[in-house]
Amino acid sequence: MSFKNTCFRKFFYVLIFLITSTVFGQATIRVTVTSVQTSSPVDCDGFGFGDSDFVWEYTATDNTLGYSNNAPALFGVYNFDYINVPTGNGPINFTANDLFFDRQYICPTDIPTTINLAWEAYENDDLTNYAIVGSTDGETGLINVQMAVPATPGIANYSFSGS
Repeated sequence: MSFKNTCFRKFFYVLIFLITSTVFGQATIRVTVTSVQTSSPVDCDGFGFGDSDFVWEYTATDNTLGYSNNAPALFGVYNFDYINVPTGNGPINFTANDLFFDRQYICPTDIPTTINLAWEAYENDDLTNYAIVGSTDGETGLINVQMAVPATPGIANYSFSGS
């Protein structure tokens, strides 16, 4: 069953941790998805065909060395990590706490100033936990956002939404 993309909004929350040592110019950057949610109830599969299976896919890439996700789906064949919430038609507020980008930078010139977050969300009708053959509904489409990396040790919180 198909539905309009405007039926619900999908939210994506990201936390960036930056731990630096100014003596040696080293940094560790960690990107964690803290939670995902749909804000409205919607039955994408239709009455009698089960609940919706919401999926969020995401990839983080730095702007210096091109480092990306540490352990993407299917042993790296796909360049994304994902969260699958296979029950419920929404609203959904799922606490994920998925650390998916954890990189160390030794040289000061390698420390990125931004991390590009590419993400999308959809209702999955494939037999797997994420869409392989593209049997989806209600896609947000791919959304790219730039997240600034703090110049000093600290934490930056970001929130993104799409419909």
